[in-house]
Amino acid sequence: MKQLLFSATFILLFHPVFAQGLKPREYKTLHRLGLEISPVQTNTPQSVSTLQEILKKERQVKVSKSIGIVFSVFSAVSFGFGTALLLANKGNGSDSDVMVGSIGTIMMVSGGIYAGVSIPLLLHAKKRKNQRDRLIRSFKAIH
Repeated sequence: MKQLLFSATFILLFHPVFAQGLKPREYKTLHRLGLEISPVQTNTPQSVSTLQEILKKERQVKVSKSIGIVFSVFSAVSFGFGTALLLANKGNGSDSDVMVGSIGTIMMVSGGIYAGVSIPLLLHAKKRKNQRDRLIRSFKAIH
């Protein structure tokens, strides 16, 4: 009996720690997105789940956009250096010219591959942003 009472007390003691809710930094993120939310407005589980879904979409937007921009920069730099190496090639057929031309071609191809990877990531970020904005509009309509 003591063990059951101790277990029940232990569970009830830490229950608020694991309760559904938003952290202060999440309120700041929602404020930045244009939602003026107070902790009183997040009493219902549906409100909390909608706000958490908005925050999840925001994180997906940030991650996809950041990675897409990194790949875009790598693409531009690689393609630019590859083009510069090809243009610097004198074309007299020596071994060093062939090697420089090959490296330039490889860099241009890798730049194209980076661009091919960055475009879907940026499109994914735009799609998630539209979904997030739709959720924000529906939340504002309800509250």
